[in-house]
Amino acid sequence: MDSAAKAKWLKTRELGYLRFVLQYGVVYWGVPMFLFMTFIVFRLFENRFSFGLLSIHVQIWVVAGAAFGISNWSHSEKKLMNIGYPEGET
Repeated sequence: MDSAAKAKWLKTRELGYLRFVLQYGVVYWGVPMFLFMTFIVFRLFENRFSFGLLSIHVQIWVVAGAAFGISNWSHSEKKLMNIGYPEGET
């Protein structure tokens, strides 16, 4: 992690864990994936619209988005610790 990436992560880290996961995982990644994949499924497979299928897609992409956010947070924190940044220090 170079100094620019470190500074950027430290600034982003100020959001806190939960807000980061919700914002970067669910909103910035999960919502676009939901829209894209739902469109693909309904278009390619010519399924008729159903609230049941829509509900399943919402659940899948919220959970996947949260997992993506958690993974990114953990990866960034691990990179920060690998350069010798003390845990708990901001």
